[in-house]
Amino acid sequence: MTENQQPGTTCSGCGGEVENKPAFCPHCGGLFDGTLSCCNHPGEEADGVCVICRRPYCSDCATWVGQFYLCDRHAEYEILEGMVQIFSSTDAGAAEKTFRSLEEAGFHPFLVIRSRSSAPLPARPPSAQRSGPDLVLAPFCEVIDVEKFLAGLQPGQKVDGGIR
Repeated sequence: MTENQQPGTTCSGCGGEVENKPAFCPHCGGLFDGTLSCCNHPGEEADGVCVICRRPYCSDCATWVGQFYLCDRHAEYEILEGMVQIFSSTDAGAAEKTFRSLEEAGFHPFLVIRSRSSAPLPARPPSAQRSGPDLVLAPFCEVIDVEKFLAGLQPGQKVDGGIR
């Protein structure tokens, strides 16, 4: 353990728990020390680390979006409850199939089902039964690998008994 690493550290920016104090907070991207250089501009000091790709960036290459530091490439990603939306579908089973496929591949996805009403069908008009697409979310640290995994599944390929 180095001098900078301390068990049980709390990020002063977001309040997230960090096991061994790394150079940045994995929850928000805030820096714990100012020794990182921007990966695009090595002469510039980084202002944070993108929580998705885990690369340090200066303020010209990234920005704070809410409480998360995101590079220009990832700034448009939808973040819900500290996780990144990586799949959405209005097809009732597509998100569930994608979720199961990711779980079987060893990822830690989260499924948000918004396409079904908890009320009995006769109790709600058809227009009120759908409140949005179902979503599959992934933790920040898995997004890049999840995207590679999903890109490797060709259209028409089976995904846990279903078709992608």
